[in-house]
Order: sequence, then structure tokens, then C-alpha cells
Amino acid sequence: MELVKVCAFALMGVLLALQFKGGKQEYGIYLGAALAVVVFSCTLSYMGQAKKQLMGLWQQLSGGQRQRAALARALITEPKVLLLDEPFSALDEFLREQMQDLLVKVGEEHTFSQVLVTHSIEEAVYLSEKIVIMHEGKILLDGTPAEVFSQGALIKSVNLDVPPIVELADELRALGISVPDEIITEEEMVAYVCQYE
Repeated sequence: MELVKVCAFALMGVLLALQFKGGKQEYGIYLGAALAVVVFSCTLSYMGQAKKQLMGLWQQLSGGQRQRAALARALITEPKVLLLDEPFSALDEFLREQMQDLLVKVGEEHTFSQVLVTHSIEEAVYLSEKIVIMHEGKILLDGTPAEVFSQGALIKSVNLDVPPIVELADELRALGISVPDEIITEEEMVAYVCQYE
């Protein structure tokens, strides 16, 4: 029963966002969840539970559950700009990748800008069309992921990391093997290498 209460509380944030947005019909899944929350709230009232106890349920959510609830609450309002500050840092690798894929899909289906603050290079490469690297409060590099990470030497000179594939490409170049600067992901490297089979 405790798990039901925790899940219902997380969904209450989605209901609140829907109330502010006006509750559009296409959010059927969210409305269904909101209905479950309403039923749960009524049950709590009937049982005489205090509102303070319900608010305490947020503390029972894991960091990952809180991040997912916060992301759902933010996305349901169809923002013009979505600020994401380390949105997946508390998630395990499997769930992080699922949430990243979801964010990419939502970004493709809806028109809104995303500002992502992350220390994960792989996450920045995967989720970004444009990357800004800052150092000591100033913009060091600004451009597409390929443009930015083609400047590996500059990035390393300020003790920042580059994607592992950029490291590999640099090592291959040092051995005299030609690798284009634009290759920054595993998929791009595999496609490049496979063309010579």
C-alpha cells in the first residue's frame, strides 16, 4: 500500500501541471493517472490522513523517481523552453538511456528549445544540436557537437574531457590513419570503419 501512495503522490505533480495547462484531451494517459490520484486523495481523506503526511511522501521517492516526476510535470505544460539541469544524474544507466531517448522523441514531436546543463559528454553529444563549453565563466567553444569536439586539443588544454570516440580518433590519426574530425559518436566511427570492409 505504501508504494501506491508514493506513486500516486508523484502523479499529483502531473495533475497539478495539467490543471495549469487546461487539461487537453490528447493527454489521456496523464488524465487517467490524474483520476487515479483523485481517487487516492479521496481515499486518504476518508481515512483521515493529514495533508502533511501526503507531502511527506515526496521524501520517500528515490532521486530517480523525483527526476522522472519533475520531467513529466515540466513536459506536460508544453514549454517553449525547457531548462534541464543534470536531469538524469540520479538514474542508473539503463533508465538514463530510456529517458534520453524519450526526451529526443518528445523534442522531435513538439517544438520547444531545450537548454541542457550536464557534465556527461556522451549525454551532451547525444541530446544536443549545439554545444557551448564554458571555462572559468567564459565561453570557450560554441557550435555543433562535431564542431566543438573537433577542437579536442583545446578542450584538453583546460583539463576537460572529450568523447571517448574523439580520443580513439586522435590515437588513430597519431598512427597515420585518416579519420574525419566530424566523427564523435560510436555509431559514426562504426559506419566509417565498416565502409572499408
